[in-house]
Amino acid sequence: MATPFQLRKMFGLTMLILAMRLTAGNSNINSCEPDSASLLQRSKVAASLAPVKPAYRSDQTCSIVRSRRLKLHKICPRLTRLGKYRGRRSRRFARLCELWAQCATSTTTASTTPSTGAATTAITSTSTSAATTNTTTSAAITTAITTAITTAITTATTTAITTSASASTSVTTALPCNLATIPQVIGGELSACANLTSGDVCEVSCTGVFTGDPSTFTCNEAGRFVGSPPTCQRSQCSLPAALADPGLQHDCDDVFFGSTCLVACADGYHGTPSVWNCTGVLRGAVPDCAANNCTENLPAGFGIDATACENVTVGGSCFATCLSGLEASGSTEATCATTGAFTNISLQCSLPSCGNLSTLFAFAQQHVTHDCAGRKQGDRCAAECSPGYSAGPVALVCNVGPTTSESEGYAVVDSSGHLIPANLSGAPKCVEEAVNCTYLPNLLGAIHNCSGITAGETCVVTADEGFIGESATLTCGASAELLGDMPEFQPIVCPDLVAPGVVTNCANVTFGATCSSMCTLPSNFTAENSTEITSGNSTVVVFLGDFFVVEERKCVLLDGEPLLQLQTAALECSSSTASPTASPTASPTASDAMLEVQVSNVAGYCYPPDQDPAIKEFLGERNWDLTTCPGDPAFQGLYPWDRFLNGGIECAFPCKPGYTSSVSPPRLKCGTRLSKNPNLWIEAYWQVIWDKVGECVPNVCTYGQPSGLGITQYLPSPCDRAMRTGETCEVVCRDDFTYLSGFSLHYCDASGMIKPAFQASLQCFPKPCNIVTSPPLDADLYYLQSNCVNPIPGWNSCGIYCLGAGGVGAMKCERPLYPSDTASGLSVVWPAPPCQPPTCAPPPFAGKLESSIFRPLCGAFDPSNMNVGESCAIGCSSWYTGADSVLSCGRNLYVTGALPNCQILRCSLPVSLNDASVTHDCLGVPLWGDCSASCTANYVRSTTRWYCRSQGTGAGGKEIPILLGSMPTCEPLACVYGLPALPNNCANVRFGSSCTVSCQAGYIGQATQWSCGSQQIFRGSMPSCVQGSTNLYGVMQPQSSLVMPLLATMTFTGAFTYEAWVRSPLTATATRLEIFGGLSQGFYLINEGFSTCSGGHGLGDGVPTSWSLHVGFSNVFSDVCLRRDTWYHLAATRDASNTLTLFVSGQGTSGATGAQLLLSTSFGGGFVGGEMFNARIWHVARSAAQISQNALVTSELSLDTTSGLLAWWPLTLDLLGLSSTPAALEPTGAAPTFATATEAELTESWLIYEESYGVMQLQSSLVMPLLATMTFTGAFTYEAWVRSPLTATATRLEIFGGLSQGFYLINEGFSTCSGGHGLGDGVPTSWSLHVGFSNVFSDVCLRRDTWYHLAATRDASNTLTLFVSGQGTSGATGAQLLLSTSFGGGFVGGEMFNARIWHVARSAAQISQNALVTSELSLDTTSGLLAWWPLTLDLLGLSSTPAALEPTGAAPTFATATEAELTESFI
Repeated sequence: MATPFQLRKMFGLTMLILAMRLTAGNSNINSCEPDSASLLQRSKVAASLAPVKPAYRSDQTCSIVRSRRLKLHKICPRLTRLGKYRGRRSRRFARLCELWAQCATSTTTASTTPSTGAATTAITSTSTSAATTNTTTSAAITTAITTAITTAITTATTTAITTSASASTSVTTALPCNLATIPQVIGGELSACANLTSGDVCEVSCTGVFTGDPSTFTCNEAGRFVGSPPTCQRSQCSLPAALADPGLQHDCDDVFFGSTCLVACADGYHGTPSVWNCTGVLRGAVPDCAANNCTENLPAGFGIDATACENVTVGGSCFATCLSGLEASGSTEATCATTGAFTNISLQCSLPSCGNLSTLFAFAQQHVTHDCAGRKQGDRCAAECSPGYSAGPVALVCNVGPTTSESEGYAVVDSSGHLIPANLSGAPKCVEEAVNCTYLPNLLGAIHNCSGITAGETCVVTADEGFIGESATLTCGASAELLGDMPEFQPIVCPDLVAPGVVTNCANVTFGATCSSMCTLPSNFTAENSTEITSGNSTVVVFLGDFFVVEERKCVLLDGEPLLQLQTAALECSSSTASPTASPTASPTASDAMLEVQVSNVAGYCYPPDQDPAIKEFLGERNWDLTTCPGDPAFQGLYPWDRFLNGGIECAFPCKPGYTSSVSPPRLKCGTRLSKNPNLWIEAYWQVIWDKVGECVPNVCTYGQPSGLGITQYLPSPCDRAMRTGETCEVVCRDDFTYLSGFSLHYCDASGMIKPAFQASLQCFPKPCNIVTSPPLDADLYYLQSNCVNPIPGWNSCGIYCLGAGGVGAMKCERPLYPSDTASGLSVVWPAPPCQPPTCAPPPFAGKLESSIFRPLCGAFDPSNMNVGESCAIGCSSWYTGADSVLSCGRNLYVTGALPNCQILRCSLPVSLNDASVTHDCLGVPLWGDCSASCTANYVRSTTRWYCRSQGTGAGGKEIPILLGSMPTCEPLACVYGLPALPNNCANVRFGSSCTVSCQAGYIGQATQWSCGSQQIFRGSMPSCVQGSTNLYGVMQPQSSLVMPLLATMTFTGAFTYEAWVRSPLTATATRLEIFGGLSQGFYLINEGFSTCSGGHGLGDGVPTSWSLHVGFSNVFSDVCLRRDTWYHLAATRDASNTLTLFVSGQGTSGATGAQLLLSTSFGGGFVGGEMFNARIWHVARSAAQISQNALVTSELSLDTTSGLLAWWPLTLDLLGLSSTPAALEPTGAAPTFATATEAELTESWLIYEESYGVMQLQSSLVMPLLATMTFTGAFTYEAWVRSPLTATATRLEIFGGLSQGFYLINEGFSTCSGGHGLGDGVPTSWSLHVGFSNVFSDVCLRRDTWYHLAATRDASNTLTLFVSGQGTSGATGAQLLLSTSFGGGFVGGEMFNARIWHVARSAAQISQNALVTSELSLDTTSGLLAWWPLTLDLLGLSSTPAALEPTGAAPTFATATEAELTESFI
């Protein structure tokens, strides 16, 4: 944007151009003479814009052109050299420069003496000359101009003389009073204080609708008003009692006299709002508000009766109840909230529980059982007889109520379906049935009394004589089996036989077993009929014959004591009975004794019998127990032969356990003989003495044959055969039984018992009977007693009866006679009793099932009359939404389930109602409801009605709601209070807009912005005004160097900006002139031959020098050098990359700098004798535009930002820093003085600056997710800058929103181009602007490669206006537009800039005045702004509209465009 002083220059030039156009065709350009009467007024204006100069040329027009105020003598040569004549503004400069060049050749001279007479003479002379050569009209114009200029010069001269005279005579003149020193008085009348001078007094009083005591202000000798402002209170209207109605809401609590407020229906009520006026008394019509019905969140749930809650309105309440027979918990009251839904619902209904049926005498009998434990209301159960007893079952129902209070809540159901309290009806009459147990114990050593017992009886199993063990009691079960743990008994063991000279195996003999004893053999025993057996390296000699008498004994009980009782004659052993001596044929000699005897791999020993290979081969196969001949423990269990030689121990073998033999047992003796081994003399060997060859035969098992319920023999190896010790057998479950646990394999134990191989015996369980009824049972008609489900054979009868009216039946599962015929179990056929279908009672909400809220989803089925087992889904109607629910008729004859929680469909809020100027109650308005939209308090009140209606049906047949209505016309109220009595442009400024308040005549200062706020009150800050002429600034004249303590040894390691205005004679002999920070690393001028002055010296009349700008500790020097006695704005910036840029009145030079700079506290040391103004230090790098646009700003309110500002000394009146940087400078010697400088003087050296902007170059189309399927049903504004080659073969080029209802260019022959093509050099085309779904096409067509600002607005009346660079075309459009998310699809290869979308209709002035604004702070308002993409650096939206664009392909690039380029096409 242009700087303030550039705007003023442009205004002056514009006035001059208007004057030139009025004289076109009649004036003599060469002589610069005016010939139009209109030039008189323009000349007066031009003269008033610039200070009167000492002399004028004879030609008044040339005088204006040559005015130093316009600076054409500086601008034109530079523009000519630089060639900067592009753009409309530059072309105007070209025309002015052409005129300036022609006037420069004029030979007319004028006196330069600043006296009135001389000036008058010169002008009069010129007038006369003009009158001679021109018409009478020209003479009149010349005379008028002469008079005006003469008057101006005379006035200026007179003022100068008066001032001089006053100074010489020391006469004090009263100062005009500064109205800016009166604080803002809201509601005060300030007119009495206008046009006063020092010493005057005025009264400020409250005015109009404000009341309060007046106050007095005095204008002091400095021209400042002193006094306290009055406190003016705005009159308010009190609230009438009618507005206390809870059905109303309003914003009238603080309504002031003369204003309005809105009274509307409160939430939960409906009606049309009304506007009330405060005219001392608040008056208006009370809206007719009716409470809404509650239709949502009705009390619902199992057994809840909410019929009392129908037609309850907002604020009301109702009480829900539970159905008869149900228990209630929680609160029963429901309140209708303003949302139209019931709240505070906690009621729950539950089924009561019945008590303990067994407490009733009839049902507590021993043989009566039932399945009625834990039953709840409506549950069925039955009582029957225990197994072994028979009687028909009794059907019961849990029916808690007064009639069953003494029967634990139970009632008996008779055959007619009637209910009889259980205590009055009675239990089944159970009769015992005879069931004999058939599986009797068959245990070794056991006796019992279990034969003949029947079901339920018990018997005892005890140990038989000769056995020991714990007794056990068994019970006869219903299935004819003994129940209980079978005992085990162990036989008694007799004491061992001990007799000298006897060989015996009578050790550990158990009850009933036998053993044998024999006399020992003499040591010299010999025998014939011997047989030698060799196995391995072991030899056994077997002597067969009748060598001894055997004594047999049996383990018996005698008087309860165990003993080995003789079964044969007792032995009589003596030496005479010994056998012949068996001695070695040769005895070893002493020398032979030294030989090692090898016998059975053991030197001098016999192997233990169970380890000797030959013994095991001969005797082991005959089941003799070889382990019963223990060895000598002293010899590790071996048998030393010498002991036997000397009559050692003999050993006799018994049979293995479980085996018996009819022959005498063999006995062993370890003997010696001459060795057959040539290496040995003698050897040891076993002698087996046996009267006959025989073997042990396995015993037969006679006990423990496996039996039990459902057990049968496995035929390949049954257990009921004559099994012998060691043999195995198997049992299995019968075909009508199934495996339960245990193992099938058994074996014959040595004790004579058949035992399971793996401890647990097989157990089988009867297969259930298959229940078959005739007719087949319908679960929704019958109740089947629990023991009727998969009954096992042998059970007594179970009950089957009707849920509703009907009889009661019974059935029984019998054991089959032939198991093999019923492999899959027994099928029992039983006639079912006749039953009537039971029906659930209608639910309490049955009447609502067909309504505007609910709809049954089960066709013609009547959900209010359901039989047991039937169900029906209930959904919400087309007006409502919610999940479906299911109603079911349960076996307890209650309907379970609840109505769905249906929420009424509601209309979405249209974008237009988000307007900040509108208040409404349309959020969530229900289908077929209505609402109101009204203007807010700061707008002229108007109200419109909106209606939520259906625009058709969608998925699932649901209505599609849409909110229809028109926006109220909300005109902002104009502010009328609080404005200071200072010059301003605030007339008719309305809410949300701003205006400028300036200093009064005779004072200068920065104007301030005032905004029109709420309650029609202006708010802002007073301008800081000082006495002086327009555009005059105070500047400091240092008399000594200064010190800035704030920056003591401050180090800059990152970005910074230094800036200041300076003027100096530049005649110093020193080569460095400090601005601030010292001459080492500070900010100073340098004259040491480093700068080439290639950038010139800027504009101005001062003598050029070689002084340039520099920052210490860098290699950068400004290309622009300075002139003597010329004001320059000097600045230095360093960015994050350490790039240093020096600016001299706007022209920059860049280079590298050191990473760290250290400022000293010195300030202005090089400008003693010169002048300084407006110095700042920042710790951010400011842009060239920021520096130039804020160079003359001396007010914090007018600065673009204070972010990053470190120190700021305006240097206009004193050495103080501004409030945001409170740091005062301190003089080291004489204090500085202060003078004034005009804006023209300060900016005289400034190079022409033209604003440039970043613009986006699209490489692919973009997407704007923020606007996904957004609908515009009301007012809107679209706008964007675009430039395109316009060479596409397509006929539509999208700007944004798609090519259907979006914002795009069109070339389909609809536009006549009657409005032209705008300014510019591009080739004209027939492309025009269009908005889809309308019949409006822009009259202005576009040129190729030319920037255009394009806009479209639609107002509340649906009038669409298209703007092409400011020129508009209007017509009608559709009521609803739907933008897609596409953006810039038609400008790939082109450029775009500064796109905005509003949901208000912007005026033509607002659009054009803000077209180039890219900052939120500079925009006139953001009210109604929906999205804003500047497109200068990135794709981000501004902070007030946070929405980023997203590229669909390659990302865009960014270039620059100047203001002149952008505005070239503007009409």
